[in-house]
Amino acid sequence: MNSEDLTIAFKEHAINQKRHQDNFCADVISDEEVTQWLNTTSELLDWVYKGIPVDLGPDRSQPDNLRMKYKIDARNLLRHAPWLRESTRAKLQAFVDEPPLFIHRGKYKLTYDSFSARILQWKLNLAPFVGQPELHFLEVGSYEGNSACWMLDNVLTHQSSDLTCIDPYKESKDLFEYNIAQTSASDRVIRLPGYSYQVLPTLTPEYYHFIYLDASHEQVSTLEDAVLAWRLLRRNGLLTFDDYRLKDSYLSQLFRQERPDIAIDAFLQVYDGHFEMLYQGYHVTIRKL
Repeated sequence: MNSEDLTIAFKEHAINQKRHQDNFCADVISDEEVTQWLNTTSELLDWVYKGIPVDLGPDRSQPDNLRMKYKIDARNLLRHAPWLRESTRAKLQAFVDEPPLFIHRGKYKLTYDSFSARILQWKLNLAPFVGQPELHFLEVGSYEGNSACWMLDNVLTHQSSDLTCIDPYKESKDLFEYNIAQTSASDRVIRLPGYSYQVLPTLTPEYYHFIYLDASHEQVSTLEDAVLAWRLLRRNGLLTFDDYRLKDSYLSQLFRQERPDIAIDAFLQVYDGHFEMLYQGYHVTIRKL
């Protein structure tokens, strides 16, 4: 199997998977279908681990990320399909429990790495901030702390600089706290539990040097976050939107509600003349004029 054939196979697999996720009922998801899903998943992952590249976007093209994504899907089946036979549930659980249980990035432990592919560009955009005193960064959507830890390790290294993290802190809270503790900068992290639309209006205007928006990918929420965050950003501060090119992924074509690019494009059009574009790729970074 070549790279193109493997990508097509993943697309077909995702279409069947989407059908299951939209219809968690016994009439749609049978034991036989779940078994076939598991067999196909294992087969496709084996091809990826043999070294055949597959283009599923910057995050899911990483083999360890892809495996973890399918484990999440298997957990959802276990949670939402209680009618499955015990033998089928045992197969799903065995897949979930297969090692590795975590992705390791140095001293950090994750269930999904949605940041590493951004690091090269972040190094370029955030270079002027490295080691500077009295910096205030804001992250909206922290999940397991991967990007937060990178900023603490590589940019916010001065003891007078801090990072504010907004997140509901539900299932990811334990790993977030574990990873932040590995940085030895936990005392410089301000945790604000809650949703962005609740927390952002309470923050100080024109206070932050850098704001990273990576919360909901739904277009209305993305636009709301952008407008609220803009008021919090200092002049010459940087604002980064994540997942701009999620629209190019066949996964986005299946999950039509996840189109942050629609909101980002609208924001950029309305605020044209008030920012300088620094980077526009899978994510977008602008400087406030």
